[in-house]
Amino acid sequence: MLPNTPLRAAPLDATSLFGGSILSEDLIKGLRRINNNIVTPLPEHYNEWYPYKKEGATCLWLGRPGDGVKITAFHLGPVPEWTLMGEGRLLRKGWRAIFDRVIRSKAATRQQIEREFRVSLEYDGRDKLCPRCFHEGMRVAGAGASGLCDTHESVRRAAKQMSEARKEARWNRARRPKRMGPMVTVNAPKGA
Repeated sequence: MLPNTPLRAAPLDATSLFGGSILSEDLIKGLRRINNNIVTPLPEHYNEWYPYKKEGATCLWLGRPGDGVKITAFHLGPVPEWTLMGEGRLLRKGWRAIFDRVIRSKAATRQQIEREFRVSLEYDGRDKLCPRCFHEGMRVAGAGASGLCDTHESVRRAAKQMSEARKEARWNRARRPKRMGPMVTVNAPKGA
């Protein structure tokens, strides 16, 4: 079972947005103890592209880099608990998001991660923030099944309606009867 983890935002009642941090070296060592097929080379050691490579981030791979499965990229140094907006509007991925990706890639189980790192990945979802507002630097509570605030939810609905209208218009254009040939106009005789 996958943890119900907010990937982009801390709960509204959190005392610190940074949360409990884990050093990237400890995170890598712990994941390697769980599964020794997890590889984390430094950016200069291979040519594969991944997000934030230019900024000095590294990437978790299940298997050999380039041949295996890319799990996720993250910044070196202290890894915050929650994903935050860093300098230059770059996302600084938190360890909850990293663990979520590791579990989804089936490189480790939730129980193994919780036991190794002595953390709980439980989250009840009560104080979930709108991810689009959080990306813009605002803390607005999300609502509904989508987790978006009212403003972004109305934009999402309008975009969905527009997309459906475009599909219907394309379908209607495709249904138009085809002309069988050139239209011939016969002039009626004068005085008739």
